[in-house]
This record gives sequence, structure tokens and C-alpha cells, in this order.
Amino acid sequence: MEKLSEQQALALLRRHAPSEASYDLLLRHVQTVKEVAVRIARQCPGVDVDFVRSAALLHDIGRFRYPPGKGSIRHGIEGGKMLRKEGLPAHARVCETHIGVGISREDIEKQGLPLPKEDFLPQTKEEVIISYADNLVAYDVEKDIDYVIDRFRKELGEEYVRRVKDQHRLVRGWMDVR
Repeated sequence: MEKLSEQQALALLRRHAPSEASYDLLLRHVQTVKEVAVRIARQCPGVDVDFVRSAALLHDIGRFRYPPGKGSIRHGIEGGKMLRKEGLPAHARVCETHIGVGISREDIEKQGLPLPKEDFLPQTKEEVIISYADNLVAYDVEKDIDYVIDRFRKELGEEYVRRVKDQHRLVRGWMDVR
């Protein structure tokens, strides 16, 4: 995976920010996601913690072009485009796969989402951990899995609750709990 320091990731984030205010706003969220993701990654054997650190900081870079609101589901795809142009395909993949617990081609077709008709599901441990950590963070506050389950139940329904629980079990299974 690409090597990018935390400082380089922050500089890249700042360079793409349309304003200092938007940078500061996004920074609060991605810093919290980074802290949660790194804490989890350190407990999972074989995970590239340095990659998790930099990719967590960049996972929402597409929000600079698609902020929360109408059309914001495209922020992952847009972030992927931005980071591919920067020569960071593994980081780009995190942008594309972090939304929810991933978005399948079937989800896109069934819901008529404005996304390319392909799977955007996290595959690597690093991708899954960042998606999981992002779900645990509401703006800049870490929440518990019950909060995530309730949110998904209200917003998306029981099929997505099952996926959240599956992702939770998967990540917990990787953790080196002694």
C-alpha cells in the first residue's frame, strides 16, 4: 500500500479544501475517525496501521465537492477520483468503499443511486476498519455499535442492520483480544 505520512495526508486534505472553514470542519471528523480506526487497527494482526492512519484522514476528501445533503452519496466516488489523480489508488479505494458498510451494485440498481453500477464494498482489512470506524463516529464524537445499529435501522432498514452486525463481528473477530 502507498506510504503517506500523517503530515502529507493533512497537507493533501488542506490543498483540496475550498476554504479554511471547510478544512477545519472536515478535519474534526476525519481526526476522530483516524483515532478510532488506528486504535482498532493496532489490535488486528497483519493490518498496516500507517496506511489506516493516512487513509482515515483522507476518506472524506470528496466531501469538499459533495458536502452533506442532496447528492452527497457521490462523495466517495469523487474522493476516489481525486486521490487517483494524486497517484494514491489504495487510498482512493478507501474513499469509494467507506460509505455505510459498502455499497453493492445491487444496492445501486435497487435504490437508483447516482453511482457507477459496480460494487463498492470494502475488501481489505484496512478498508473494512476505516468503514467501521467511520460508522462509529457521528461528526466528531465516537459512538457505540448500538447507536450505529439504531441509525441504520431508521435510515436504511433491517437488511443494512444485518450488514452492520456482520461487519462488527468481522472486525471484532480480527481484534487480538486477550
